Amino acid sequence: MLKLPILFLLLLCLSSFTSGEIKKLKIRSDNRPMILFERFGFTHTGQVSISVSSVSVISSLATSDPSGLGFFLLSEESLIQVLIELQQNPNFCVLQSNYIQHLFTFRELSLPPNSSFDRAYPVTSPNEYSLFFANCAPESKVSMDVRTELYNLDGRVKDYLSAGFIRLPTLYFFSDKLLFLYSFFGYFGKYVRLIKLSFHCKAAKYENMIVKGTFWFGMTEMFSLM
Repeated sequence: MLKLPILFLLLLCLSSFTSGEIKKLKIRSDNRPMILFERFGFTHTGQVSISVSSVSVISSLATSDPSGLGFFLLSEESLIQVLIELQQNPNFCVLQSNYIQHLFTFRELSLPPNSSFDRAYPVTSPNEYSLFFANCAPESKVSMDVRTELYNLDGRVKDYLSAGFIRLPTLYFFSDKLLFLYSFFGYFGKYVRLIKLSFHCKAAKYENMIVKGTFWFGMTEMFSLM
C-alpha cells in the first residue's frame, strides 16, 4: 500500500493544469506533506520567483528542523525516481533527493518575528516542472503568505505563458486571417465572422497572459465557449 506522502506526490503530479500565472496564496495551519503550487513549461531562459512572508511553524514536538520544510521543482522524468526513493524509505524527505531542483528551505528565512524570503532562480534545463512545497517536519503546521512567478524571458521581457502554449496567440491570429478570406464566400458569412471574433478574443486572452501573468476575464470568456 502506498504511503501518504507518496500518494500525495503521485496524485498531484498527475493533475493536468499548466499555468504560469502570478499567484498569491495564503496558507494557514497546513500540515500537508506536499503542496503543489503550479506546473509550467520552461525554456532555457526560465525563471522561478518565490516570495514568502509571515511564516510560522507550529509543532507539537519540542523543535522542528527548518531544513525539512522548503520549495523545490520536479520534472515528470524525475517523478518515478523520487517515488522509488519514497517507497524504499518511508522516512525519506523529498528535499534530500538528488532528482529534484532544490530551491530553498526555511533554514534560509530571515529571523523572526518577520520571517520572510524573496529570491529568483534560473531554470537551466528546459522542461516542464511542477513547483512544490514539502513539509517533512513531523507533527508540524505551516502558515505563510506566498507569491510565485513562473516565466520565461524573451530578451528582458517576462513571458508568463507556458512553453507548450507559446504559439497559440500566433495560431489564433493566423486562423483569423484565413477566416477573413473565407467570409467572402458562401452563405455563412455571418457565422464565420462570429468565429473570427472568437479567435480575436482568444488571442487577446493569451496575449494578456504572456504580458501580465494572468488571464483577462470578460468578453473573452463568452467567445471561448464556442
